Amino acid sequence: MKPPDIEHLYFDGRHYDQRCQGLTQDIPFWVSRARKYGDPVLELACGTGRVAIPLAKEWFLITGIDISEPMLAEARRKSSREGTVVEWIKTDIRDFELGKKFPFVIFPANTICHLLDLEDLEACLSCVKRHLTPSGRFVIEVFSPRLDILLRNPKERYSHSEYLNPDGKGTVIVTKSNAYDTASQINRIKLFYKLPE
Repeated sequence: MKPPDIEHLYFDGRHYDQRCQGLTQDIPFWVSRARKYGDPVLELACGTGRVAIPLAKEWFLITGIDISEPMLAEARRKSSREGTVVEWIKTDIRDFELGKKFPFVIFPANTICHLLDLEDLEACLSCVKRHLTPSGRFVIEVFSPRLDILLRNPKERYSHSEYLNPDGKGTVIVTKSNAYDTASQINRIKLFYKLPE
């Protein structure tokens, strides 16, 4: 029997929010930086608005860009429910032109690691440079990987998370594997979703 196609779950904003529920410890940092550098704020790869919506609640003008329409649809639904105003734009962080500049551009939650090669990274950084004011700040959040995780057996799966299925069909269990290439210093992570039967 062919396994179900679940790639869409990664891009489903409802599943993303359930999987990342409780991930809020970075919000005070982004609010403090926005107070320091000012608005409007541009968030790259904003997803479902996990960071953008709390910034909008603090009355900052914010634009969130993302390539995934399902993630943006969830962001729009949530910001409407919360009564916040965010400019949501579907575009590629490697190739965008918004027609305005920002004193503060943010790239939270290790999302920069979705840029998988130097060409993609340089394209994104060029876009950011064009959109920054002369004294603007670009702040990237990226984790420092632990050596024991990088050296894991790539054939093994490890626990990642579990969450209630937003469709009310039990619990989704997520495991992961990773394969680290020492030459390129790229860690390839695969997520595996086990849906309730």
